[in-house]
Amino acid sequence: MKRLLTIFGIILILSLPSLSRACSLVSCSPKNSDEMRSDFVVKITLQGRPLVNVNTWVTRFPGEENKLFSGMTGNDGTIRVHDLQPGEYWLVSELLGISAGGICFHVNSHPSRKAKQVVAYGWGEDAPSTRQIAGKLIDPAPGEGAVFLQNIIHHVIAPIRDAKLKLHDPLTGAVYTTVSNGDGNFSFGEIANGTYVLHIEGGATPMGHELQPTDLLIRVVDTANRDTLLLERSGGSTCGGPYITLESPYKTL
Repeated sequence: MKRLLTIFGIILILSLPSLSRACSLVSCSPKNSDEMRSDFVVKITLQGRPLVNVNTWVTRFPGEENKLFSGMTGNDGTIRVHDLQPGEYWLVSELLGISAGGICFHVNSHPSRKAKQVVAYGWGEDAPSTRQIAGKLIDPAPGEGAVFLQNIIHHVIAPIRDAKLKLHDPLTGAVYTTVSNGDGNFSFGEIANGTYVLHIEGGATPMGHELQPTDLLIRVVDTANRDTLLLERSGGSTCGGPYITLESPYKTL
């Protein structure tokens, strides 16, 4: 489990694959990429079921606005990328703000026998699990004592109130909404087992920190170790921020 020490306090934060914001600037070349044919199929599933309306696009560079190809997966969870000229590319797939997979690849003028015709992703496979989607939104900040290190260790916790939370079911299209109360608590009530995207935006704290809209991937499972969610403002990163992150189920306030 990856852990991060932030300036706002000693905070153990799960490194989750749920945020879709791509920050990598790693170059793409035939030496470090897959070889694809100029026409190939992208297939995306969720727990073995085809995933519909997944945004898929191809660019020359990561994060580039100019899309050489774009489209959405159909009812069978697939989309065909076609008519690519020889060169180096990035393939990105995303649903509800969550990455569905992506690769750096290249197309040769004369494809070899190793050139792939299909790219398959299982979306949401690494989602952290919980028995219910309920919990608390918090904003940590350093204490106000005379000793800096003690202020970091004994940080202050404030609730994030009035945050808008929206829960999306990617298979059925169902949407549920709620708002965090004055103590930062929220609950969606009884939610069926499955994988969901939790979108969070807005909210206020006594510290006055602004938050970027955040999308988190959550799986509801009856046998999960986690019963509630502790959602915490992070200090941000090279991707921007600050964002909301999901804390370890074993952390206590």
